[in-house]
Amino acid sequence: MGQIRKEIIDNIALITIDNEEKRNAIDKHMAVQLHRAYEEVESDRKIRCAVITGAGDKAFCSGHDVNEMNDPANIADEITGSAFWKNSTLKKPVLAAVNGPAFAGGFIIALNSDLRVVGPNASFCVTGPSFGLMVLGGQIGRLPFALPLGKAMEMLFTNKPMSAEEAVSLGFAVSMAPEGRVVEETIKIARVICEKSPIIIRKIKEGVNLTLETGMRTGYYVEWASNEAYKNHPDAKEGVAAFFEKRAPRFADPDQ
Repeated sequence: MGQIRKEIIDNIALITIDNEEKRNAIDKHMAVQLHRAYEEVESDRKIRCAVITGAGDKAFCSGHDVNEMNDPANIADEITGSAFWKNSTLKKPVLAAVNGPAFAGGFIIALNSDLRVVGPNASFCVTGPSFGLMVLGGQIGRLPFALPLGKAMEMLFTNKPMSAEEAVSLGFAVSMAPEGRVVEETIKIARVICEKSPIIIRKIKEGVNLTLETGMRTGYYVEWASNEAYKNHPDAKEGVAAFFEKRAPRFADPDQ
């Protein structure tokens, strides 16, 4: 039986989709576990960032377990469906270490992550129209912002996979890691994020998500409102002091 594994590496939660026999497909049991893992990330004040990946080297995630797809309720119910895009709703950054094909629900997980690092064998594919199923989880709402519109429409209309090289060239992925080092390279980026002010990182993610939902004016409002709210925060004082003292800042873990 597949499972979702979570381990803590310093301030980083590494979440692994472990169902190699089925190319890391996620069944209802695993969806509940993934929900729980995200909730634990959100509630643990020492965790500043999460990385999600697939077990082994054959796939990142192939989406919903096909044995459950004969019941459409398994695709869109509150837990089984939303587990695939819950990462976008977390206050903390979630990075995808895409170590193989990310198809269907696996593509939704990658799309709703804040950053993506790919391995040479990674690929991305929308599959819903091939099954007569409506695309879900931000494939309409987020994909046109993550890719040039023409490429997004090509993926949505034709279900043509996007290669790792194309993902990097179009900015959908931030970098390509050598084979076998995708998780390691993604954790390196997560460590850099963990060094920044966690309060400010959260407000940035919140502001970007609101901007995607409601437009650019919201982004300006979040910037100015957050600046007023946090300009005297202990993190601001620590960050400025560290600069003048020529040392790395020591930002405290925030209350939830």
